[in-house]
Amino acid sequence: KSLSLFNSNHPPGSKYNTAAYDKRSKFFRPKTRTAVRNLQAAMTVAFFTNEDVVNIAPANPNDPLQAAGAVVAQSIMQYRLTNTIPWFQTMTAALQDAAVQGVCISHQYWEFTEKDESYTEVDQTNQPILDEEGKPEIHEQITAVKDHPVIELISPENVRIDPAADWADPIRSSPYIVHLIPMYLQDIKDKMESGEWLEISE
Repeated sequence: KSLSLFNSNHPPGSKYNTAAYDKRSKFFRPKTRTAVRNLQAAMTVAFFTNEDVVNIAPANPNDPLQAAGAVVAQSIMQYRLTNTIPWFQTMTAALQDAAVQGVCISHQYWEFTEKDESYTEVDQTNQPILDEEGKPEIHEQITAVKDHPVIELISPENVRIDPAADWADPIRSSPYIVHLIPMYLQDIKDKMESGEWLEISE
């Protein structure tokens, strides 16, 4: 019902969807979407008025180590939330989920993938350096393909928890948490071929 109202549609079970109102006007005033948009605008003003995305201060300003650590931490967070993580988009979508469906679910992790590469060492004249047998020297190395933090918003309908979980702390009080991940078949095969997932028959 919340999603239907946000999309300016009459929710399932509404009398306006019955045959008795088939000839009636189905004009819908999008009050829900307007309220959520106003809330997102207020969030934008509160969080993105100045250039600093976060403000990190030391617990003891008189301690030089804590003061220097706060400066470093703020610089790192500023870089990550500006260049690596789409912070404005993430906050806007999270607020929309919380306002429309009453809950916001996210998964924070560090995405790191690497691959094996080989290269031939060359000299100053761009000629390959030969080994004792007269063959080009080939070196093996491991190169990081992805190495950055990720904040992944999860649609609430793709998460299953115990209905008897504590409403104040549903994640830690639930005996199970099921995350439904829609994926393409080719992506599943790639993960099985790489050894990341167990291989199963179709």
